[in-house]
Amino acid sequence: MDRQKCKLVTEASVNALKGLEEKFGVKITSKGGRYDNGMAQLKFEFAEVKADGSVSTEASEAYRQLAKFYDLPEDGLGKVFQFRRRQYKVVGLKPRSKCSILAERLPDGRMFKFEPKTAFPGYKSKLDRLTDKETKAELDFESRS
Repeated sequence: MDRQKCKLVTEASVNALKGLEEKFGVKITSKGGRYDNGMAQLKFEFAEVKADGSVSTEASEAYRQLAKFYDLPEDGLGKVFQFRRRQYKVVGLKPRSKCSILAERLPDGRMFKFEPKTAFPGYKSKLDRLTDKETKAELDFESRS
């Protein structure tokens, strides 16, 4: 199986599964896979759609569970922000990444990762606040001398 045929089969599979979305209240997306001579292994994600229409994904659940730990606003999920004249919506968190905020570009739905200070203006991590306190303490000490 070649790449083009694998893409066609994936698209057809997602379309064939669309009937299950309404029946079970889930959102089905392709998560890639791999192909080789004569075969393909495809991955699909079945994410529950909540009453408000939001989709529960691994990244969104990570945000809900870890926002407090990362000092992120707990109501930040779904927040729209602007970066380089384009709008993005916060859709989740990738905890092991420097650019840990996962955001969807609004016009086309393409996903991007951002640092928290880009998505949340005024955000300061615990380390930044600690450094600010130390700097302030040093300045206070120097001014007293």
